[in-house]
Amino acid sequence: MEYYIYKTSREKEDILKEIYNVRRFIYNDDDISCLDGRIKFIPFSEVQEDRSLITSIKKNYGEVITRFDQGITYFKCYDDRKETAIKFFKESLLFNMMYYNSGDNNSLDFPIFYSYIYSLIESKYLEKSRSDSFSNSLAELGIFAFSTDYDKNINNDLVNAALYNRNSIKDIYEDTMGKNTYDRFSDLCKKFSLELDYPSSMEDNHFYSIIETLKKFFYLRVDNMKKLSLNERNSMIIQFNDEYSKLVNKFEEEKDDFRRQKPIQL
Repeated sequence: MEYYIYKTSREKEDILKEIYNVRRFIYNDDDISCLDGRIKFIPFSEVQEDRSLITSIKKNYGEVITRFDQGITYFKCYDDRKETAIKFFKESLLFNMMYYNSGDNNSLDFPIFYSYIYSLIESKYLEKSRSDSFSNSLAELGIFAFSTDYDKNINNDLVNAALYNRNSIKDIYEDTMGKNTYDRFSDLCKKFSLELDYPSSMEDNHFYSIIETLKKFFYLRVDNMKKLSLNERNSMIIQFNDEYSKLVNKFEEEKDDFRRQKPIQL
């Protein structure tokens, strides 16, 4: 649960305006019902006596405090705010909109890929630059593998699952790779995702197993795209193999430097 603390009616209106802006940017509609029970607008008068909370928010770098015992995160949405506070607020709102529109806390995760899609849309909305890392390139290869058309960005199954129904990815994957294959691949992606947070533990075989699986999945899928001409399918294969080769080269060039990085601090 996230509490957005405001003082004036204008501040409350601005919060709601941002919510609708985010919704329209991602989904091109005004249905914000996925946030029902996830967020709450709370007037400053209800918390002003809680000096510990107000002081902690004021001192915090992003003017946001989580009380884990309550399961509540409080965002300062009143008076003048730091740029970091506005950034954290928008980032959280963007993530929650996509996460809860596509399921709930019990819905499937698809490590590496869902988080990349969310961060990609977040970067576009906030007009942030993105790093050209091999983890991002790996996620892009995954999006390519889940293409449903010659243009990977048209009605892409992986992107649609991340935004509309996270659980659907299991059936989509197993329709091509066979029954009971998704969990094994998901666990492999989860292992590698954790290794990306702790670089020194990264194992080459996990990376290569993931991209080989994506390649097999892509080849099986593209072979069944009968609506496309043979030339179009061959062109997709050439493009995929080109991206695959670039990714392998990037991984081999950067993996040693990456392993020397410090673990991500949570």
